[in-house]
Amino acid sequence: MARRGPRWTGERVLRLRQSLGLTRRDLSKIIGIHWFSIGRWERGEFRPGKDGEEKLDALLKVAVKQAQEDGYEEPDEDEDEDEDEGEDEDEDEDEDEDDEEPDEDDEDS
Repeated sequence: MARRGPRWTGERVLRLRQSLGLTRRDLSKIIGIHWFSIGRWERGEFRPGKDGEEKLDALLKVAVKQAQEDGYEEPDEDEDEDEDEGEDEDEDEDEDEDDEEPDEDDEDS
């Protein structure tokens, strides 16, 4: 049986924590792991042990369930592209307006 890589990399722990708007101390209180250990996981110095992985798995399940109950739906890939294009156009228009400065001569008239 082929062994897979770790389920919880430092980057994944960091993304989960930040997506939930938690500090390391907040996450520490929720999963019962010292905040300093969480920082070491995020920096890649250590990986969560079995207990830590189980607690992170449980937290992720709760977060996903809550998001679904709140009506979150994954965006359609085509919709993301259309929205991005529209945002760029609006930003360009705003920049054009900001670039225009009144002439000092026009103010005196």
